Amino acid sequence: MPYHSNGRPQKYQAFISGYSIDGAFDSWLSVGSIGGWSYAADVPADSTQQTTTTFSALIPGLVSKYGADRPIDLHIDFLKLGNT
Repeated sequence: MPYHSNGRPQKYQAFISGYSIDGAFDSWLSVGSIGGWSYAADVPADSTQQTTTTFSALIPGLVSKYGADRPIDLHIDFLKLGNT
């Protein structure tokens, strides 16, 4: 049971657990989508994290198909969250 503080004057306290967050996102994915685009042009030039084909460690074959250090636009679409 979550801790209830009687020393605070508020009459309402809310508690958020990992289970409730997982449930909310799972429900959201069953009726909608979570995702979008990450454009290379939107990343500041002085940022240490650039979206280029150096992502080949995560996405094999990028360098062989598009060349080294080429800017890429990423489309992200979550189909399922969690590790089940």
